Amino acid sequence: ILLDQGHGGGNSSRRGFVNVEGYMYCNEGQNNFYFSKLLKQELEKKGFQVGTTRNNMNEDPPIPARGKMGKGYDLMVSVHSNGGGGDAQGVEVWDSTNPVESDTNLAGLLSKTTSYTLNIPNRGVKYKKNNSGSNWYGILREGQAKKNMILEMFFHDNYYDTVKFINNHKQLAVNLADALAK
Repeated sequence: ILLDQGHGGGNSSRRGFVNVEGYMYCNEGQNNFYFSKLLKQELEKKGFQVGTTRNNMNEDPPIPARGKMGKGYDLMVSVHSNGGGGDAQGVEVWDSTNPVESDTNLAGLLSKTTSYTLNIPNRGVKYKKNNSGSNWYGILREGQAKKNMILEMFFHDNYYDTVKFINNHKQLAVNLADALAK
């Protein structure tokens, strides 16, 4: 499994993340890196070989380079949090529109597990194509793993979603690893 810790460090990764007192990773790039580290540890406990697209919090490889890193992996999950103007809530998984790379069942399981663990709405599995009929999202278009998807764990501009994530992120890592092992 390859974990792509979406975005990078610094100001470009801030992306409207709600500040929550006592939590030090209140920007998307840093939070994605931190959470992916926890998820990697849990997956390795289950016997998975796990790679990452970033070695430190401040790296921000371009999308094509991240996609190429997926070569030789069975699955690439791009770990993100979402933004929706402050009112949207829930988890959604963007699955590849390429039928060879798509795995609706696995994407649905990741969405359901996240929804249950964080007690937030399950917005389900989503698909989006660009004008040429390919994946809209670059990481899915460029992804070279056998299966490629984006996990938008919660809405980082919604205070309630953010607090639920912060209070349950360690359990989420455990539960997602269990789900992937199944």
